Amino acid sequence: MRIKRIGVNCLVVIILSSILLGCYSYIKSVKTSLWMQNAEQTLEITSQGGHAFETYITIEQDRVHSLANKMSEIESHEDGKILNNLNLLGGETSNYTVVDLDKGIFYSNRLDERRLLSMEELEFYRTFSGKGIRENYLNLYDGQNTMGVYECFLFADGAHGLMQKGERVSALSKEFSISFYNESGFSYITNQDGDVLIRPYHKNSNRTFSNLFDVIAEENDEENLRTFKESLANGHSGVIQFSFNGAENIVTFSPIKVMDGWYIISVIPSSVIMEYTDYILQSSQIFIFAVFIVFLIGLIFLLFERQSRKRIEKKEQDIQYREQLFSILSEYIDDVFLMLNSESYVVEYVTPNVNRVLGISPDAVAASLESLGKATYTEEKTISYSDLALMKPGQAIIMESERTHRNTGEKRWFYETVYRVGEGQSDKFIVVLSDRTKERQNKFALETALNAANAANKAKSTFLNNISHDIRTPMNAIVGLTVLLNHDAGDPERVKEYTRKITASSQYLLGLINDVLDMSKIESGKTTLNVTEINLAELIDELGTMIRPQTKAKQQEFELFLADVTMEHLIGDRMRINQVLINILSNAVKYTPVGGRIQLTVTQLPQKTKDFVRLRFEVQDNGIGMSEEFLHVIFEPFAREINSVTNQIQGTGLGMPITKNLVELMGGTIDVKSRQGEGSIFTVDLELRIQEQNVDEKFWENHGITRVMVVDDDESICINVIRVMEDTGVSVRYALGGDNAIRQIGEAHQEGIRFDLVLLDWKMPGMDGIQTARKIRAMLPEHIPILLLTAYEWDEIEEEALAAGIDGFLAKPFFLTSFKQAIVTVQAKEQKLPGSEDSDHILAGITILAAEDNELNAEILLELLNMNNVTCDLVSNGQELVEAFEKSEPGQYDLILTDIQMPVMDGYDAARAIRAGSHTRGKVIPIVAMTANAFAEDVKEAMDAGMDAHVAKPIDMKNLEAVITELVKKKH
Repeated sequence: MRIKRIGVNCLVVIILSSILLGCYSYIKSVKTSLWMQNAEQTLEITSQGGHAFETYITIEQDRVHSLANKMSEIESHEDGKILNNLNLLGGETSNYTVVDLDKGIFYSNRLDERRLLSMEELEFYRTFSGKGIRENYLNLYDGQNTMGVYECFLFADGAHGLMQKGERVSALSKEFSISFYNESGFSYITNQDGDVLIRPYHKNSNRTFSNLFDVIAEENDEENLRTFKESLANGHSGVIQFSFNGAENIVTFSPIKVMDGWYIISVIPSSVIMEYTDYILQSSQIFIFAVFIVFLIGLIFLLFERQSRKRIEKKEQDIQYREQLFSILSEYIDDVFLMLNSESYVVEYVTPNVNRVLGISPDAVAASLESLGKATYTEEKTISYSDLALMKPGQAIIMESERTHRNTGEKRWFYETVYRVGEGQSDKFIVVLSDRTKERQNKFALETALNAANAANKAKSTFLNNISHDIRTPMNAIVGLTVLLNHDAGDPERVKEYTRKITASSQYLLGLINDVLDMSKIESGKTTLNVTEINLAELIDELGTMIRPQTKAKQQEFELFLADVTMEHLIGDRMRINQVLINILSNAVKYTPVGGRIQLTVTQLPQKTKDFVRLRFEVQDNGIGMSEEFLHVIFEPFAREINSVTNQIQGTGLGMPITKNLVELMGGTIDVKSRQGEGSIFTVDLELRIQEQNVDEKFWENHGITRVMVVDDDESICINVIRVMEDTGVSVRYALGGDNAIRQIGEAHQEGIRFDLVLLDWKMPGMDGIQTARKIRAMLPEHIPILLLTAYEWDEIEEEALAAGIDGFLAKPFFLTSFKQAIVTVQAKEQKLPGSEDSDHILAGITILAAEDNELNAEILLELLNMNNVTCDLVSNGQELVEAFEKSEPGQYDLILTDIQMPVMDGYDAARAIRAGSHTRGKVIPIVAMTANAFAEDVKEAMDAGMDAHVAKPIDMKNLEAVITELVKKKH
């Protein structure tokens, strides 16, 4: 008996020792975990501070860019305007300046008048280029340490200028200072040399050092300092420990991505973090001590078990009755009930449904309350055994918690209520775990739906803000061509070319705007196609007009190639095809670096049916490429690959989803291949109906073209011209290079063979196109035309080409339609051929009644019609239109043009009134809707109102001319 008692005592000692050792290990582990968690939280706060500063820098750069754009509208000598604009800016801590880099004049919102810079000052400002950030400098006007954002620009008269905004570093310090642990630690913004650019504003911060690396080097190992510098240089974030002033400190660091070499670095004394950790550990130790006490109580309870058997048996009998009662109830409810001993907190009873609700067997819960697992309580509230001990009978504690189902892993939410019932030694704790999972899930579903809706609205708002970048692409072409048009107003040929390109860019801009307005239809699958006749040559030329200015600005090489294309006249949605290719090509330009190469190849694939042609459009670039992961989501709405390069390029993330939708809507396919650092290839396959054409079989005979010489160093281009010309009856020879061409023409001349036209490439190795043209012109009669075939702009070489004897220009790639037009144009210069005269007066003699409420639009319409010798009477609303028509004589007007949205009476009601009126021609006079409402539903509504046609604004004169001609001819 004594030996057994000794064994029991030894067992108790072993158990107690194991518990103490486990508690020590647990506390040590928790301490380490808490330290790491606090360090990571500090790093996260530091990174968030860096993101906030990045956002500030981006906003300031955008603001300076906007101001630079505004200054670029002012000429450099307009001092008053410059100063007036600057005086509207700034605050107490901001300084806005403009520098005329050509004249050395300095303007500031802090000066009432301009100031001439010294040569030294001017040379300093001339070192600035592009846009960027000035590190801390001393402001001459208030003596404050200042940080500046600048951007170079051109005044309206071409003078070079610099726009700069300076902000006091003290103000930035107030805005972006971060403090930790009751202002015991602070953050600093430094450059790559460790110089402190922005230090904390708080008085407790360390203001005695200006370079962080110097301070670290004083008390720390050089190897650790070198490792720290390497981490910063590589743009890493992290946590490291250093000694400052004899004390250990935690240093967290994170790069500021918008500024190369800038970092945000936080320094917090290790002792502060350990104090915080020790505070939390004290709570854990109390808990462990309480558990230990409970264990001891339980152990004591076991030692006296035999002495209390009868009393326990009676209690067990009572518990069995209660279990039967609660077992019946628990079958129908999701609330778990537990009964605890008020002294030992032993689970005396648990309802069987605990297995269904939490996946824990009732026996496990009865054996140990800890088997319920650790719950997560809302508002960080917890309840301890000491809290239970303080409860008085009749009191209750209610909390919300989250628990995990042991078997399914499902998270479930509960209202946990603890009641203390009874009096004296017989009182109990009743714990009710009331399952509110379904209620919480319903609430969460509603919140998720609301968040999703808010996210969608935010994403669309972001899209509308960013779409301005895509609108600027054609706008830049229009603005630039307008400047050229004004410059070359005396050159009719250039004027026609510029206006043609302006028209092309305007049409694309209109299509883009329509696309933005139609976005909801694309997402809902309601977008429709506008199938019209397509001239492939014109389509490719428009793409070149849009893309070449962009590639030229980035010094990129842009090439267009054709492969086996013989069908040029097709039927399809021209605007959608244009939009698809512009989207892909614009992306290629944006994501290809300066000096890169972009290529568009159009290939005619083997036909499946005789009425349709299959075309493949392949866009290839050697740009930055895309990751394999991003290729899986490239066609998802608002998807953008995030990296250091793409972050600097604006985009909406909708271009590719729209492109894919449009391609599939046209029955085509789109595919993309890409590798990072190598470039991308986009392939679009479309099947288009072949347009029926009345071919002028005598065109070549009428224009005296029977034999053509093609000169190009690229044999594939020569062979492509021969294939396109196969069915024309024209004999085509080709020569690879200028020397071969001169030799072949000389040999042909000796054999009595003459060429009626020479098609000549410009850029060739050895003897270029200009040199070759001079020699060929000396060998051929003057009336034999020489056309220059090139991918470059004609105005770059026009003067030299004409002097060399070249008669005209033909843009690559080679299209039969473009070739015919070039022949007509060249021969028309020498003689007036049938059909070569202007068709400007096709509408001459027609009288139109028009309604337009906008004075500017009315003036433009009147001028356009007068240019075509059309007589037009204008009114300003639908009511006046109806009255003017009713008063008119029969036959006085040939046609009615009307806007839709007008005051008093809109265009639809006016059309209905005219059709229902008493005028003899009211039911037959052609009525044309002229409106910016350009969707298919608008066209249908116009037709339903009794109109005959619909013309979208802005007015395309060729389209209007065709509509008027057809309607007037039909009615007469």
